[in-house]
Amino acid sequence: MHVCLLSMEWPPYGCGIGSYMFNLARGLVQAGHQVTVITHDQTPVACSGVRVLSVPLPDSRRTILARAKRNVRRIVAGIQSPWSWEAFRLFEQVLEDQPIDILETAEYGAWGWHFLKNARVPVAVRCHNPAHILWSANRAMAGSWEMPSFLRRQDRLEREQAHAADGIASPSQALAYHLSLSWVIPLSRFTVVPNPIDAELFCPGDGNTERTEILYVGRLEYNKGVYDLGEAVAPILDEFRNVCVRFAGMDRPAPPHLSHAGETASDVIRSLVPARFHDRLLFTSHVPVTEVVRLQQKALLAVMPTRGFESFSYTVVESMACGTPVIATRCGGPGEIITHDVDGVLVAPGRLSSLTDAMRGLLSDPQRRSRLGACGRQTVERRFSTAVVLPRIVDWYCETIRRFQGGRRAENRETATAGGGID
Repeated sequence: MHVCLLSMEWPPYGCGIGSYMFNLARGLVQAGHQVTVITHDQTPVACSGVRVLSVPLPDSRRTILARAKRNVRRIVAGIQSPWSWEAFRLFEQVLEDQPIDILETAEYGAWGWHFLKNARVPVAVRCHNPAHILWSANRAMAGSWEMPSFLRRQDRLEREQAHAADGIASPSQALAYHLSLSWVIPLSRFTVVPNPIDAELFCPGDGNTERTEILYVGRLEYNKGVYDLGEAVAPILDEFRNVCVRFAGMDRPAPPHLSHAGETASDVIRSLVPARFHDRLLFTSHVPVTEVVRLQQKALLAVMPTRGFESFSYTVVESMACGTPVIATRCGGPGEIITHDVDGVLVAPGRLSSLTDAMRGLLSDPQRRSRLGACGRQTVERRFSTAVVLPRIVDWYCETIRRFQGGRRAENRETATAGGGID
């Protein structure tokens, strides 16, 4: 099978979607499939056996001239997304040289919008987190409750793309339920398949490293619960004198309602912890994936205290794969990944006392930490490793191809029009 992956996100540029696409491409090639990737032009990371084609990222300048040029191009060519349009033109050139069996893209950004209107191959859309969910989670950062017009437009295009897709997949039941309701798509159209993880790369360490760190991995943002962790960990630092807390991820501006405590998230976190513990707060900016693995392998425990919605959560699964016990909130995907007190610990979002008690309980019980870490690794091997997930993705591809060959795309568009999806 020749698979084309369309994604503006790809390492080193991009977050969860980029990680998923990279893992998927590697897995497909290892399984004997041919893979072509159409992505950005910011020195995309090479992937053995994968053909990576670059399309320049759109000019994001906000000058009057730049905006005018973008608007003229959209009006003249009927372009909804400049990057998507250029990617489609490149895709048409690829098709002239060799056939492609299926194209997969994300719902976010509606990168495949032009492909569904024009392409001659089946289009599979995998949902990650659409614009309206991300906006909802980040309203505290914006200081406004009203979604900007450009995001409303993006959400409309994402909805249209999902409605018209030949196949739709979600990494969790939670996201499938949400999009079924918010976008008025029958739940039966969603195939739920988790995101695959490279369980050979993310694996337990040699066990000889002294473990002294509580680890958080991710952007330092309000919706990720980093301020909850800052407050909840203060008593822990007082009780366990040899423990440090590491925040590994991009520092972000402080939200407006917390800006009095500092300009950045790390400033706010320090303000929540007594000054005598500041030398035990460690901040590491964006690091290569190999360094993330090392941090996860040597952590006492990992914490994912999300306040917003998580469609899946690679950081939870990656720490579990490294044999590190995980504490996460019931915020969507993590609640389907972790079985409480079997292969991890689940707490309610925003409950600081529960988060503190969960950390205290694990730090006080080495045997429980060891048991949860070992069971977490087994869960990843059994449910989330590439070897297990990839055949399910290929089955989804085959069903999507059959749906396309049966002429179902036109039916999808009619249903979308009736439900207010396609204009």
